[in-house]
Amino acid sequence: MTNRLMIDIETLASSEDALVLSIGAVVFNSDRVVRDFYVNVDPYSQPGGHIEVSNIMWWLQQSDGARQAFFNEDYPSQHPIVALDRLADFYHDNKIAEVWANPPTFDLAVIRNLWKDTTGKYSDMSFIWPWKKEMCFRTAMRVAPNMERLKRDKASHHNALEDARHQAMALISSGTLSVKEE
Repeated sequence: MTNRLMIDIETLASSEDALVLSIGAVVFNSDRVVRDFYVNVDPYSQPGGHIEVSNIMWWLQQSDGARQAFFNEDYPSQHPIVALDRLADFYHDNKIAEVWANPPTFDLAVIRNLWKDTTGKYSDMSFIWPWKKEMCFRTAMRVAPNMERLKRDKASHHNALEDARHQAMALISSGTLSVKEE
């Protein structure tokens, strides 16, 4: 079976230079979610991370569970380089064929900027995956005739890992992925 990666991030801005709070990802295939990855990213190690007041106000309106994910002792905050190295290892260890995000033009662009801002090096993410592997969940939702909006617990909204898992399950339930694997 083909392994794919769904990535989701939570941030404090809606721009590519946003301060990243967390990165969640799941490995999935046409049948199921296989593994997961989650890391909180140390906000104090992101001096270039942009914060928007409107995002702070938005986060204050979200569930306690969504906000508490950033303070979970099971997932202590990691320096951005450590977080991205762990993400790269997760990608390579699982032999990923496609990298999905909702949309990649935000989530993956923010990850690129996080790398650039913390290392001082511009990266096209080829140190993790090539551009040609990037896929857009938002587009798939619009064009896949069988894509379902799966119901979910409101408390899990805006948790990077739970959002990635939910998006992967929606793709799996659509049957679109199994057609591509034939």
